[in-house]
Amino acid sequence: MKTSNEIKEVCIGHLTLDDVVNYDGTTMFNTAGGAALYSAAGAALWSEQVGIFAKVGSDYAKDKIQELTGMGIDVQGLKKVGYPGISIWALYEKDGARKFIPKSYSGDYGHLAPEPDDFPASYREQAEAVHISPMPLSCQLEFLKSGWSRDKLVTLDPHYDWCGPEYHDEWTEIFQRVHTFLPSEDEIVDLMDLDGKKEKINDYKTVIEKIAAAGVRVVALKLGVRGILVFDSVKDLFFHVPSCAGRIVDVTGAGDAFAGGYLAGLSKGEPAFEAALKGCVSSSAALEGFGAFSMLQHADGKIERRLETLRKEFFYKYGELATQLFQEELS
Repeated sequence: MKTSNEIKEVCIGHLTLDDVVNYDGTTMFNTAGGAALYSAAGAALWSEQVGIFAKVGSDYAKDKIQELTGMGIDVQGLKKVGYPGISIWALYEKDGARKFIPKSYSGDYGHLAPEPDDFPASYREQAEAVHISPMPLSCQLEFLKSGWSRDKLVTLDPHYDWCGPEYHDEWTEIFQRVHTFLPSEDEIVDLMDLDGKKEKINDYKTVIEKIAAAGVRVVALKLGVRGILVFDSVKDLFFHVPSCAGRIVDVTGAGDAFAGGYLAGLSKGEPAFEAALKGCVSSSAALEGFGAFSMLQHADGKIERRLETLRKEFFYKYGELATQLFQEELS
């Protein structure tokens, strides 16, 4: 039996310090970021048993680690290193284009990627679901090949720098080792060598089915303001979950927050659609504030009410099919 202090979900990846500049002139400097942090925060909205596994640069302030523990995230998986962490400019343009520019003194993504051998023994024994956030492709493969990942639900989000068709063989191997694949629209365009983004969401179905045929149980395509298109290959079903953000302050980490919320639902044995609903609510919390630490500052009950509203919309849209899927998972 698990006790309340055991860890069920672990988010693996980088921590960063971000200087965010939006096209409308709004800025936020020295913001705690990184895919591991945003995904852990997204999971922590739904679970009190979330751990984070990352390297911590020498320039990462102690008070930011204390904020993590204040969010209820277990930090025994953080490893302090004797060199600077990753510091970036996050630049966003009006058309949605984005660019992440490492600062001159920033640490290297490869050197600051966590290593499987450092994975805490308690996480190995207790965790039921693990999210591997964007990192160099070789680092992601190293985790998937490590023995401890074989008995866990594993979700993976690709890094856009390693989504070209020249990495076909590596992705073929990855697809055979993960439960859920979580690409963005830009990433699936590069990965599947498409001419460009599709105007109609349903036009992605064919390429998603090709990915699933390589061994992935679930593909969740992140479409920004257009929401999430999810394919459950075992049930041979597509469904779409819309974005539910009330207002957009900063888009940094929204996709990672989705991944964390989805992971928390998945680890509880929920159907993919219910996990995706939680992921979308987590994403909305990231969109409505600056930095990951803002995500857990919502008024009591707001997140739960948003989930209930989104769930009602989903059941209204999919009717008896949604009810059947939910009852199958409970049986």
